[in-house]
Amino acid sequence: MSGSQRVRLMALSFLGLVGLVGCAASPGGVPGAPSASTSPAGPVTPTAATPPGSTPSVRPTPSSVATPAARASGSYGVEKVAWPGTLTPARTVLSAMPRRLDGVARHSYLNDGRGEDPPARDTGVSYGSTRAVTVFEEYSSRDTPSGKRELMSANNLLSAGFGLVFACSPGSYRGTAPRPVNRYGGPGVTAKPLTKPVWFACHVAGAEGQDDFQGEAVGWTSGKLAWLVIGPSPAATQQLVTRLRAAV
Repeated sequence: MSGSQRVRLMALSFLGLVGLVGCAASPGGVPGAPSASTSPAGPVTPTAATPPGSTPSVRPTPSSVATPAARASGSYGVEKVAWPGTLTPARTVLSAMPRRLDGVARHSYLNDGRGEDPPARDTGVSYGSTRAVTVFEEYSSRDTPSGKRELMSANNLLSAGFGLVFACSPGSYRGTAPRPVNRYGGPGVTAKPLTKPVWFACHVAGAEGQDDFQGEAVGWTSGKLAWLVIGPSPAATQQLVTRLRAAV
C-alpha cells in the first residue's frame, strides 16, 4: 500500500467511510501519490511540487458555508505549543489522551511502516466517527517517475492528509501554511520542504463519499510531523487540541 493510500484510508476510517470508498490509486509524481485527481478546478497530475493534497477530492454542497463560529476559532492555539517533532514522543502525547471523551471510548492505532514501500509511518486516536487526531511522519521514497528518492515533507503530508479526503468551505481557510490552489482546497504544497512550522484551519464542508459531512479542521507541522485534528464543531476541535496541549 502506498503512502498516499494509507493517508487517505486513515482519514476515511475515522469517518467510517472505508466500506463506502475504495482505495484504488496508482503511482504518481510524489512518493506514493495517485496519478491524478479531479476537482472543481479540473484534472491535476501531481508532481513533486504538487502532491495530491493540492486539490480536494470532494466539492462542498451549495448549502455549505463558513459559519462565524468556525471563522472565529483562529488557530486553536496550536502555534503556541512546542509539539514533538518525531513519531515516538508524539505517540506518548496521544497515549495521554482521555480513554473516554464525552462518553465515547478512545480508539488508538499505529502504522509502523514495516514492510511498506514507501515506509510511511503514522499514528492517531479517534472518538467515534467524527473526532480524530492523526499524526503523519515524513518519509522518502523512490516511488517517483524518475526513480530518484524524494522526500514527502511534513508540510506536504499535511496537504495530502487533508486534501485527499476533505474540502474546505470557501472563505473559511486561514493559517500560515501555503494558501490553497482553489476555493475549496486545504493547505497548498511546496517544491522544497518548509523549514518553519506552519498551521491551517478551516470549516470542513464535505468528505469523500459523504458530501454532507460538516466539521472543523486544524492542522500543523512540527519537525518531521504533520498533525491533523478533525471535530464536528469548533468546540469539539478545541477540546481535542486542549487535551493534546495538556499532554505535551
